[in-house]
Amino acid sequence: MTATYRCCCGEPTECCKVWCECSDTITISLCKRSRTTEVYACTSGLDCHPAAGTLIGSNYEAVEVSNLKLQRVTATVEGCTGCCVYDVVTGASQTGTIKAWRDGYLLWCSERDGDECVTGNKECLGSINAPLSGSSGNWGLNTFTGRLQVQCCDASSCSGQSYKASLSLHIQGGNTVALTTTDCCTQTTTQGTLAVELFYDYDWDCRHQSRWVGTCPCDLMDEPGNDTVSFSVTGCFDLQTPVCPACGDYAVPTCLVDPPVIEYCVTNAAGVTCTNPNNNGSIEDITGCV
Repeated sequence: MTATYRCCCGEPTECCKVWCECSDTITISLCKRSRTTEVYACTSGLDCHPAAGTLIGSNYEAVEVSNLKLQRVTATVEGCTGCCVYDVVTGASQTGTIKAWRDGYLLWCSERDGDECVTGNKECLGSINAPLSGSSGNWGLNTFTGRLQVQCCDASSCSGQSYKASLSLHIQGGNTVALTTTDCCTQTTTQGTLAVELFYDYDWDCRHQSRWVGTCPCDLMDEPGNDTVSFSVTGCFDLQTPVCPACGDYAVPTCLVDPPVIEYCVTNAAGVTCTNPNNNGSIEDITGCV
């Protein structure tokens, strides 16, 4: 961002009226977020069950938003009128897409067949590649809101001295035929709904108002900030509840109990994948600025 000495607002109680000379529309892409869960047996000595520490299940889920279009509008921000913000475009002109993946299995059947032990898994596999322009075919877009804006860091005393940019996004939808679940116990394979939900918030560091003069949203890629992200890709078995005691060397905060008596410990690992070398570690890109 280009720093200047002058203030960008006429009154100290107004929000910083920046971006009013910037592009009518911009696009934002987010880096891919993923979560991997691994499931280990906790108990030993049970007939026809794996020993403690054996990997008996895993799950991978991920979500990615690309080419999200936002349009510049005027809005009231913290009591200040005429502020320029960017809201997500809704309807046919929205170019953004959301992708989601779910791939998991869990030991589901374990029984003795003569002298042999026979085991089998419950498996689920699915993916979504859907438009954010609205519902289409088997895809239903239920929630879609988002805004990029500059606002006071302290709304209770908006003195004009400290502002931050913030991006907030909420997407929820599902595809009714995107998930395939296979159950070894019933020897059936069924098709069902895979749902995805993403809450994404990014707050850039607070800056004096003069830092925002002459900037546009693309300049934010060079500025530091922090994100808060929550997402889920659901439709099959849950590997993260209920809470139970730790399991020896495989001590983790959660486990599952699968009939009849075997306990499983669950571990989780999160990841972020960005492909643009100019990304900021959370946002892949902001484009379309003049």
